[in-house]
Amino acid sequence: MNHFQPVVIGILSGALCLTTQAAWALPPCADQALTLLQKQDPIGYRAVVADAGLRDLGMTHFLNCKDAMLQLPLFVHEMVHIYVRVLSSQAGNPGQWVMYLPDGSTLALPALTTFPRSEISAFLSPAQRKWQRSQLYLTGQMGSQDFVSLMDEYIAYIFSLQTARIFASRIPKNQRYDFQDAMGNFMFYLALYLKQARTKHPDLWLELSQQEAYRSLILKSWQLAEKELKATASLKQLAINRSEVFKAVYESGLTGEIELLLRTADPSFQVSAEIPRLMGVKLIRKAQPPLPVAAKATVLL
Repeated sequence: MNHFQPVVIGILSGALCLTTQAAWALPPCADQALTLLQKQDPIGYRAVVADAGLRDLGMTHFLNCKDAMLQLPLFVHEMVHIYVRVLSSQAGNPGQWVMYLPDGSTLALPALTTFPRSEISAFLSPAQRKWQRSQLYLTGQMGSQDFVSLMDEYIAYIFSLQTARIFASRIPKNQRYDFQDAMGNFMFYLALYLKQARTKHPDLWLELSQQEAYRSLILKSWQLAEKELKATASLKQLAINRSEVFKAVYESGLTGEIELLLRTADPSFQVSAEIPRLMGVKLIRKAQPPLPVAAKATVLL
């Protein structure tokens, strides 16, 4: 089995920064990879070619000519991080990040002080603490990063699944990757982050619910993730442990955290009831979480 092993470019932390240097030997499949992306994944391709120097470095670091998909999902994932950095720099507003979404749109986020994502570790079960991405993203220096970095990774994993879907026909029948699992991990982390904000950081929860850019980011990313899950439901080669992951997302009642925040703008919003069924799990709805104290006087549902 081939596991999707993320190599992280921490665009907000500098965990791994690609810098332009002279004379990098491109892999022999570089031209093939670019042609495939240009023809079949134009949204991913746009991120890949945003900076020619970083494009070539990215191909050197992340393409794998022996992989069934040339490791294109990882390549796009990491170059999306770079493209976000490029877009944010071009915006010229200190503290503002410009996100690139898997539908090809961009979304500018005003500066906002949030809490380290490591705080959500308190909600994890012992088994969930052992998840590869829990250990990678919720502990140590990576765990000290904030909400925007959490969403940056989440969106990059949606891109990974989108690209993997496009090129899934290249995967031999005896190979499996965990692209669905990876994105599902971050659906889970997002819901936990909103729960922690609601219960421990009510002023931030109010900001997230009232600032249109952040509310739109949460809504669009969730809808795009659900879209990819629907499109890849039958592609078993794109998941390894999806039952455990999506039970955590849909059978825990945590989708109520997504609904509560988004209903501040659209009282009729509901997460899809179809997606958990397609993932082989149940959608368990619990009583709507209470509004944080700071929001009760402001938000009417």
